[in-house]
Amino acid sequence: MAKKAKRQPILSSADARQTIAKDVQAFLASGKKIQKIPAGVSGWRGNTGTRHIVLNKAKKSWSG
Repeated sequence: MAKKAKRQPILSSADARQTIAKDVQAFLASGKKIQKIPAGVSGWRGNTGTRHIVLNKAKKSWSG
């Protein structure tokens, strides 16, 4: 049987900021760098062609 993952305790905003700051410092101390992405740049790569979106999934029955 699979083990249930322990839930993380809910942090206050101040505690969350401190945790993020510690994580960022550890990341930078490991020699990695943070890349700044300019505003308006997207990771979306639209080279897969067009996609058809179906808004209504009701099946049409054709008689005749």
